[in-house]
Amino acid sequence: MYVSEKDRRGILTSAYAKNKEAIAVYAMNFLRTFALSLPGIFVPLYVFNLPGKPRLVSEDVSNNIAWIAVYYLIYTLTATLANMLLLKPVFHWLRFKRSLLLSMALLAGALFALVFTKEYFFLLFVAAILSGLTVHFYWIPFHIFFVRKTNQGGNFGEESALQLFMNAMAGIAGPLVAGVLIEQFGFRAMFLVSLFFTLCAALPVLLWVGEGEHRDHSFATVFHSTMVERRTRRFAVAFVGNAIEDVLYEMAWSLLLYFVLSDFIRVGAITTLSIGISSVLMLWIGRIIEQRKYEWLQKTSFVANALLYGARLLPLTPLRAYAIDIVDRINGKLYNVAFMSRVYDAAQEFGQSDIVIFREWIRHAAQAFAVAVVLAGLFTGLPWTFIFAFAMGASFLALYIF
Repeated sequence: MYVSEKDRRGILTSAYAKNKEAIAVYAMNFLRTFALSLPGIFVPLYVFNLPGKPRLVSEDVSNNIAWIAVYYLIYTLTATLANMLLLKPVFHWLRFKRSLLLSMALLAGALFALVFTKEYFFLLFVAAILSGLTVHFYWIPFHIFFVRKTNQGGNFGEESALQLFMNAMAGIAGPLVAGVLIEQFGFRAMFLVSLFFTLCAALPVLLWVGEGEHRDHSFATVFHSTMVERRTRRFAVAFVGNAIEDVLYEMAWSLLLYFVLSDFIRVGAITTLSIGISSVLMLWIGRIIEQRKYEWLQKTSFVANALLYGARLLPLTPLRAYAIDIVDRINGKLYNVAFMSRVYDAAQEFGQSDIVIFREWIRHAAQAFAVAVVLAGLFTGLPWTFIFAFAMGASFLALYIF
């Protein structure tokens, strides 16, 4: 087949533009991931150690953990409501680029609020609300851009692996750097450094990503169209399990590490070490998923992910804590690549926008429910470690993604 010089230049120009946009999407997420890797595991510890918190539960440790749950409940409820009520700004008024830029500004505002929460406790609620709005204005545009701009053919195994590999590279030094900053200069310095890199993350998409028009979306229409398909109902169950496990892990694991290791630098170091060791497997995992090999191994990683929460219920020494974290992150690479590649495949098959919107809504609604259950458990006097038993049960639901 003959292709004219003009058509060939057009094809090359189009391929170059798509590659440039794909790189910009990866770069934006890389910088944002590094920015968030600094406060990431330390936000629950920051809330736990805030002085002068009102008493919700009589026992001191449970009261501090209850306030962590309150922070996450406000955050997840805000994200849930935003996913339901604020779709028009994302798809019609602001569109994707400006939504992503707004999300960076909201995240910067949340970090700035956390800087002064020790002096003004009400800013904890402000930070939680801004964080919830951030995830709405960031993740819906990001996931849709990712599906549209990065796929090189086939399923999303290699693309998901590359995204998660870059996230791991971005986050590998963050926890250790944050631990050193906290020990030497306090939480305030760490939040300010994170704020600076958050603002830098806006540049790639601002400069290099283009977008066309987007159709309007109604939450009710998206919900109905997604739930009528039996297969997408199975995905909904998997989204719920994965989401509950994520939020409970974020709330509780760094806290348990802190109780065992008693040092911010050591907590950061274990996270940096385990991310580094596990990241070398990432691209190989993506390739076997792209080639649709070893599905049994992918399912095994989901079961192992659940059972590792059971291991956290046993008495921990520092050595056992290191071992669990390293094994969990190695297994988690296979689990997360398998899960996210199937999410992106579903988005491509059933409608990019609808699946992304539905997943974001049900994800945060499930997390709000889970955090409310944690609060209820703490109010009734359950030991706080029941969170890991809850996470173990919920994470088995992620198997419905297959």
